[in-house]
Amino acid sequence: MTGTAAELKKRAGLLEKTTDRLVSIYVRRTGLDPEKVRQMMTDETWLDASEAVSAGFVDMILAPTRLAAAADLSHFRHAPGEVQRKYGWTPKPRSVERERIVLGNRMAYMSRRAAKLMTNRRRV
Repeated sequence: MTGTAAELKKRAGLLEKTTDRLVSIYVRRTGLDPEKVRQMMTDETWLDASEAVSAGFVDMILAPTRLAAAADLSHFRHAPGEVQRKYGWTPKPRSVERERIVLGNRMAYMSRRAAKLMTNRRRV
């Protein structure tokens, strides 16, 4: 990540604000303790559909839909083995550019494009 100290602090503040908002939404939705939710986000916790329903993150499980898409797991550090095997993924070292994108995605669970726009806004 590049930028002046002030720019980095501003980005960090935005990520903290976004994280706080997400924690608030998840706590309201699930009834979980805020620190538990923060730890789940920090740990990059993966839930299957049943676990997500049990925890209150989702209301119901819909019938599976066949998708014609590929998963890009490169911005995750802790993808479950089952997911890694399904998509033939192996963790690779990341570039500084990828780290910028990862930071936005992980903390805010944003779309990849939104994270890229946010983190590249004022590069030096």
